[in-house]
Amino acid sequence: MAFLRIAPRNFHDEATVTADSEATGFEVINTQNDIRTRVWRSTSSSDATVSGTMGDNIDRTISVFGMFLHRCHGGKIQFKLYSDTAWSSLVFDSGAVDVINIIPTDGMSWGYNAFPSYSAGDLDPFIEFQPYWLWLDPTACKSYKIVLSNHSSDFGRAEWQASRFFLGNYVEMLRQPDFGATLARVDLTDRNRSRGGSLRTNVGSSYRTMEMNLGALAETERAAWLDIMNWTGTGRAFLISLFPEEGTRFERDHIMLAKFVSLNAIGREVHRLTHRIQIEEL
Repeated sequence: MAFLRIAPRNFHDEATVTADSEATGFEVINTQNDIRTRVWRSTSSSDATVSGTMGDNIDRTISVFGMFLHRCHGGKIQFKLYSDTAWSSLVFDSGAVDVINIIPTDGMSWGYNAFPSYSAGDLDPFIEFQPYWLWLDPTACKSYKIVLSNHSSDFGRAEWQASRFFLGNYVEMLRQPDFGATLARVDLTDRNRSRGGSLRTNVGSSYRTMEMNLGALAETERAAWLDIMNWTGTGRAFLISLFPEEGTRFERDHIMLAKFVSLNAIGREVHRLTHRIQIEEL
């Protein structure tokens, strides 16, 4: 298993993007926006392709691809990279693979499977909120295609839908964070008690947070973290994975498209650097 990985810059946001199918009001440019409800949606369940090209004609090196807050589960996805801006010189092709890339064997049995075509639905009742991601060898490109095929309506949508695509280049830490890293969920539900004592709730959305201490940063990692914080601030999203390529739900639970809660200082101990990370997902 690899160590903590972070990809700070989303090259999808820098591309000129198009799609061969767009519902009115749900254009593909919405995937360059962090608002959850701003989504791209196709007009039907037919195969669909999202294309991106770098108008500045400068190479981007891609080593991780992700699709977040999407409703494409049950279908297949193919990710392609091209060395030119016109999608003619193919340099990477993932092939058509399942959007559901992790099928858990752990978790509690809920006694109910809302997705009969999904074998793990009883153990994985929130599968429709889970991301797709792909690690690849660093590959330079100037354009790319995301091809969605074999649509399934068993997961609640009659068409393709995605909120965020991520294409980036990750840096891997030399060591894992210290023991004690936390994974939590923040609930936005409104709660109050009536004068009669009833607990009233207005159910809201929720999101995950993670906190971890990097207690043994090498001096060679200092510049990288300073540049990452300079680029992202607390306003730009990045991809982070605590247990990359572990291959089970354990990995899925610890991968996020996130933003820093704050930019914490890098501490200098006697013989090492330290840094605390606090993040929240989009």
